[in-house]
Amino acid sequence: MDLTPVDHAYLIVAEPQIADTIVYPSKQFKYSAHKSDTLVHLSRLIGSESLITQENEEWKALRKRFNPGFQPKHIYSLTPSVVAKTQMLVQRLEKAASDGRVFALANYAKDLTADIITQLTIERDLHAQSTPEGQGEKSLFGMLTASHQLAELSFKTGQGLRLLDRINLIRPLKATFYE
Repeated sequence: MDLTPVDHAYLIVAEPQIADTIVYPSKQFKYSAHKSDTLVHLSRLIGSESLITQENEEWKALRKRFNPGFQPKHIYSLTPSVVAKTQMLVQRLEKAASDGRVFALANYAKDLTADIITQLTIERDLHAQSTPEGQGEKSLFGMLTASHQLAELSFKTGQGLRLLDRINLIRPLKATFYE
C-alpha cells in the first residue's frame, strides 16, 4: 500500500508461509527483519531502550534477560498469584458496589494488570490494588504513577490532530520527568 506523500509505503502480508519467511531470522537478517521506524514515536511511552525498539545484539541481550519470565513452567508457577490478584479485584469490586460508589473500572483493571505483569516480568509485587493513591508506588515518584502519567502523555490514535497537544511546551517536560 503506497501512501505517498502522506506516509511511508506498507506491505501487508496475508499468507502465513510468506509471513514466516519475513519475521524469522535468516542469513540476511540474523535476528529478524528490521523494525519499523514508526516505533520511534513510542519511545516516550516505552522508553528509549525497549525490547520493542531495539535490534541486533542489543535486542538479543534484552530478550535473554526477559526469556526466563516467559517460560511456560514459570508462568504456570504464577497461577496461584494470578488467581489471588484476580480475587482481590473481585473483592474490590464487591466492596465498591456495596458502598454504592461510582468508580472507573479502568483504574481497577490497570491495578490488576500492573500487579500481574510486574510479578511476571520483574518478580516484584507492587501491591497496586492495595496501595492507596499517593503512597508507595502510587506516590509522586512511584513507578505506577510514572507509568500512568506516561500513558496519559502519549498521543492517542484516532483522536484527531489535536494541534494544541502538539505545541504544548509543558508536555515534553512532563514526559521527560516521568520517563
